[in-house]
Amino acid sequence: GRRSRTRQTMTYRQKCVRLFFLTLYMSSVSLGGGVIILGMLRKFYVEKYGWMTDEEMTDGIVIAQTAPGAMAGNAVMLVGYHVAGVPGALITMFASLIPPLVIITLVSFFYNALSENPIAQNMLRAMLAGTAAVVANIVTDMVISVTAKGKNRMAIIIMAAAFIASYCIKLHALYIIFAAAALGMLYEFIRFVIAKRKKKDSAG
Repeated sequence: GRRSRTRQTMTYRQKCVRLFFLTLYMSSVSLGGGVIILGMLRKFYVEKYGWMTDEEMTDGIVIAQTAPGAMAGNAVMLVGYHVAGVPGALITMFASLIPPLVIITLVSFFYNALSENPIAQNMLRAMLAGTAAVVANIVTDMVISVTAKGKNRMAIIIMAAAFIASYCIKLHALYIIFAAAALGMLYEFIRFVIAKRKKKDSAG
């Protein structure tokens, strides 16, 4: 299909060039922070070019959220590393820094005028509404990916428990992440022990 043809015909240098310009584009238009850029990463690297699978993208998002630093920067660097190794990570890192650096520098000169301008304030409110819709779409896609046919039930239970702990109990995200990681490791360890025991019984 289109994905396999793209993956086969594109050279390493072409991938690096495309990584740079795609990251530059996404960093320029991803108003709303790291969560917004995740949907764009999935659109380009999973759906359009097939450089990553949904599972690989989900794993990358988890690592980007739990690692120190900004989630958007971590995510694009992980994608860049996955596609083109260390050079890819460096390319995506620099490309992601250029637009914010330019925009923040310009905004700093006109901050007072923008902060008191009603037109600018209304524009920012409208952007927040659009950002909320994009975030909702990204969350929906991730939920569908986790709950799709063939996924283990433990992941669904952890997801539901994490939502309750965050939204209802207001538990800090750090505790939720570490608790979910511990439960996931415990679940996989139990599965490994059971599978090993069944294999031993069948051999005996």
